[in-house]
Formats: sequence, C-alpha cells, structure tokens
Amino acid sequence: MSALSNYVDYPGYIYAVMVAQGGIMGYVKKGSVASMLAGVGSGAAIGYGAYAMLSADRPKQVEGGE
Repeated sequence: MSALSNYVDYPGYIYAVMVAQGGIMGYVKKGSVASMLAGVGSGAAIGYGAYAMLSADRPKQVEGGE
C-alpha cells in the first residue's frame, strides 16, 4: 500500500471550489451567465483533476540491485 493511497488533495479541492464560487459571484453581481458557466465548469474540471490524479493507477516502483 503506497503512502498516497490515503492522501486527499485538499488544496486542489479548495481551489476548485474557489474558482466555482468566483463564477457564481460573477453571475450574482452582474448577471453574467458566461461567467457562471466558465467558473463552474472550470471548477468542476479542476476538482475532477484533483480526484483523478490520486485515483489513477500508478506504476509500481522498481527496486534496483538485481
């Protein structure tokens, strides 16, 4: 079991939420649908990227000396 198996990418998730909130704030303050779609879409992509980086199958480390 690797050390990364229990690791959660909190900075990635926090950044994703902040980007999505920025898009929502653009919609709330100025009524910009494009801002909301871009912000929420980008936040979702960043959140998925943070999740996918940790859940991807990693190659096993090869030990030297043989």
